[in-house]
Amino acid sequence: MEKSMDESSPHVLIFPCPAQGHVNSMLKLAELLAIQNLHITFLNTQYIHNRLIQFNDDIQALLECYPKLQFKTIPDFLDEENHPGFGVKIGDAIVSLSLYSKPFLREIIVSEKISCIVLDGIFGDLATDLAHEFGIQLIHFRTISPCCFWAYLCVPKLLECNELPIRAPPDRSCGGSNRGPPYQV
Repeated sequence: MEKSMDESSPHVLIFPCPAQGHVNSMLKLAELLAIQNLHITFLNTQYIHNRLIQFNDDIQALLECYPKLQFKTIPDFLDEENHPGFGVKIGDAIVSLSLYSKPFLREIIVSEKISCIVLDGIFGDLATDLAHEFGIQLIHFRTISPCCFWAYLCVPKLLECNELPIRAPPDRSCGGSNRGPPYQV
């Protein structure tokens, strides 16, 4: 799947969180950018890449349709018993990638002559120092809906105003108790 890339046009590195909704959203973004004839390197963990190939017939067609699109993989840095295939929490995978992926990102930035990084917003500042070091653009891409993102931004204010946690109204009877348990948000 290695392709030689024309150095004259921008080269975008896209790095999603290794979860289905994140990968699918960012893969669609990769396709939209490829339509514009940009070079795209889509970076995945080896595990997620194998699942994409195994369960998604469109991947090969995507590569044939967009010759400037390529896939690269990095390890997920999880041991055998904590591997995603064995029910790991997505948080463990995010922490693991945040801790260990920087040298791999650096190598890809240099070897592929990356001019822009589109990083899943869930990774936070994972590549900020690399973007500054190499003088390239960094875009944090949130794969969640805008209303969900807005809700996340509002949680601190809701906590400050004692609107969270949500409690049952005082006049509502919950199993003999008028208080009711707090709902977890």
